Amino acid sequence: GGYFFEMNGYAGSDPVNFRSNHSNPITVHSPDEKGITPEQLDYIKAHFNKMESRVYSTDYRNRETGYRSMLDLDSFLKYFLSCEFSGNTDMLWQVFMYKKRGDDHVYTGPVWDADLALENDHAVYPGNQREDWTYTIRCAGNWGNFVSRILSDAGAMDRLQTIWAELRDKEIFTSESIQQYVDSLRLLVDASQRLNFIRWPYLNQKIHNNPKVWGSWKAEVDNVRNYVGERVKWMDKKLHYNMLDMADGVYQITTPLELVSFSRLVNNGQTDAKAVLTADMDFSDYTATFYPIGSLDNVFTGTIDGQYHTLSNLHLEGEENVGLIWCLGLRASVSNLFLDATCSMKGQRYVGGLVGYAKGGAPNIKCCGSAATVEATVDFAG
Repeated sequence: GGYFFEMNGYAGSDPVNFRSNHSNPITVHSPDEKGITPEQLDYIKAHFNKMESRVYSTDYRNRETGYRSMLDLDSFLKYFLSCEFSGNTDMLWQVFMYKKRGDDHVYTGPVWDADLALENDHAVYPGNQREDWTYTIRCAGNWGNFVSRILSDAGAMDRLQTIWAELRDKEIFTSESIQQYVDSLRLLVDASQRLNFIRWPYLNQKIHNNPKVWGSWKAEVDNVRNYVGERVKWMDKKLHYNMLDMADGVYQITTPLELVSFSRLVNNGQTDAKAVLTADMDFSDYTATFYPIGSLDNVFTGTIDGQYHTLSNLHLEGEENVGLIWCLGLRASVSNLFLDATCSMKGQRYVGGLVGYAKGGAPNIKCCGSAATVEATVDFAG
């Protein structure tokens, strides 16, 4: 026994079991209307309202007592990313959600109803020339405010950026690979589409919210192909993938994900990069994506000014040269940066809290501190 339900934009015509305390129409699909008992309906109604109330509570950002204690954030954000990538203006018109037995969390999904996606709605066409998220165009009930409330949490936005970065870092989700996938589908359904438009000859007709009639099957598919290729770039910009703000030639690092991007930038060859940290950073959600700054091939020779900020929950493990900075050069400068006791570094050799290996002598390190656990199974722990 679990529950499968829908925030239903067709509340005027579809059966709706209840409206939430924040005016969202909810239809329960499982148990269905024939099998659900009054007690079950009362239960899921109270549970949904409790989850919703935490989204709107004053401490909604709190990981333990806020909305994350009842709303599964990852499924919510992955649903959001899927729909935003495709430009689906129906993404907040009918939103499926579910609750598992024995689990207090409400999960979002599956993703569905994409007939208006991929440049097929005049309301957002051309999608890649718009600056705002697609979800702001159309929503049912009060769901747009619900989504905006989640996205106003800096932690949720950090997680959204991380999920996108993890997807992009796999290098199977690029403009080129997505366009190649469209081409493969074009070949797969070529014979079917010919039969389709013999049976239903509407290829050159404007239907529903179509922004434009492209005039041929090839042109229709090319439109989708062009859209998804550019959409990757649009999402990169919107979510600041591998993009960092600069001031007077110095990178401004505000979030853990931005420090991940800074590390990637150094390890790709910009070894003399300069950065300042503008906030404390909790790496609870980022340890899997963070790679130590610098390497033997790309020794870090730049500067990092922590501005007296603290890093927490950073856990790194490897064979050797383990630390926030993997390999630090003689000309480098690190200052005013602290690792607290929630951090840990483990490896065989050259393991440190702040620096795993200083190459060429003692670099300029001042006003720094580390309470991190450091463990080297062979030698050279610092």
